[in-house]
Amino acid sequence: MAAPSWRTTPKPQGWGAIRQRILKRDNHACQMPTPLGVCGAWANEVDHITPASLGGSDEPANLRSLCGPHHKVKSSREGGQASAAKRIPRNRPAEQHPGLR
Repeated sequence: MAAPSWRTTPKPQGWGAIRQRILKRDNHACQMPTPLGVCGAWANEVDHITPASLGGSDEPANLRSLCGPHHKVKSSREGGQASAAKRIPRNRPAEQHPGLR
């Protein structure tokens, strides 16, 4: 069973068929770029190259097949970047530790 999606936008109508077309197009091979080319491991997940939350479309040109480990790493990185962007910057000067005064 696949992990739940944490998308900020709903999946498009007919996502199951779109997903199957992308996996078939990529021959179920992971398309994540690596220093030696593309990964090529068995892929059963479909990823948005530009995330939907950043305006990425559900068009085939923005979708690719990824293996589970690469999809997890990419999604985690994107989540961390989104979280960092929401943080409130610290505008006050750092305080000196009371024991060092």
